[in-house]
Amino acid sequence: MNPGTVYGIINRKYQPTLYSLNRLADYLGVKREYLWQLAGLLEGTDVMPGDTRLKSQIARVDGLPDNIKDHVIAGIEQILALAEKAVII
Repeated sequence: MNPGTVYGIINRKYQPTLYSLNRLADYLGVKREYLWQLAGLLEGTDVMPGDTRLKSQIARVDGLPDNIKDHVIAGIEQILALAEKAVII
C-alpha cells in the first residue's frame, strides 16, 4: 500500500475498502475492528455496546457485494428462527 493511500485513509479523503483496511491493520499489527471503527464502518450499527464480535461481523457483512450480502442475511435469518424455536422448547 503506498503512502498516499494510507494518508487518504487516515484523513478520510476517501472510503477505503474493507480489504485495504484489513491489509493495513495486519501490517500495523492492530485489530482490524480498530481500523474499521476509525474509518467509520461501525458507525450507526445498532448493536449492544462493547460487543466487538457482533460489530466486526456486521462490518464484514456490510462490506460484501450485495448479492452475497443477501445470502448471508438470509442464512442469519434462518439460524435466528431456529434458535428462537430452540429457546421456546
